[in-house]
Amino acid sequence: MPMEQGLPIMSSQSDVKVIICYLLDRLHRDVTMEQLGIICESVGIDYFLLTGAVDDLIGSGALIQTETGLVLGDNGRMSSEYFSRYLPLVFRKRILTAALEFFSSAGGIPGCICEAVTNDSGCFVHFSLGGSDGAIDMHLLAGDSTQAERMAENIRKAPIQSYERIIAALLADNTPQINVDQII
Repeated sequence: MPMEQGLPIMSSQSDVKVIICYLLDRLHRDVTMEQLGIICESVGIDYFLLTGAVDDLIGSGALIQTETGLVLGDNGRMSSEYFSRYLPLVFRKRILTAALEFFSSAGGIPGCICEAVTNDSGCFVHFSLGGSDGAIDMHLLAGDSTQAERMAENIRKAPIQSYERIIAALLADNTPQINVDQII
C-alpha cells in the first residue's frame, strides 16, 4: 500500500471495496453516495476509485442501493469481517473518524441549518434542526458579524450537542439565590 506523508493511501479498487464494506459495517446506517464521497475524499480516496468500487459492490450484492442510500448486504458484511484485518489499523481509524465527524456535524444531519445573518436589525445566528416544525428553529443575537460567524461555526461542528446544551440551560433552575447574610 503506497504512503503519503507517512500515512497509507488507498490506491487499489480492492482496498477501496474493503474499506467501504468496513465503514458501512461499523456505521450501522444508510449512507448516500454523496456522503460517502465526502467522507472518502477527506481521507484521500480517489473519486474514480470510489465510484468504480461502489459499482462493483452493488453489482455483486455486497452493497444494496435503497431510496435512502447504500446499505451493506450479507456479502459485504462477510467481506468486512474477513478482509478488514488486512487493512492497516491507521487507515481504518482515519476513515471511521472522518465518518463519525461528518455525521455529527451539520453536513451529516438532514434539515440542519446554521448560518450567520447580518441585516438592518443586527447580526444573528439562524439555527434550525428539522426546519420550522423540527426540534429547534431560533435566531441568536450576536454582538457583531465576527461573533456570529464564530457561534455558527461552533454550532455546525456539533449541532446535536449544541441543541442539548440549550435545552439543559433552559431546564436548569436559574432562580437567583439571595443571600441575606451578605446584606446584614
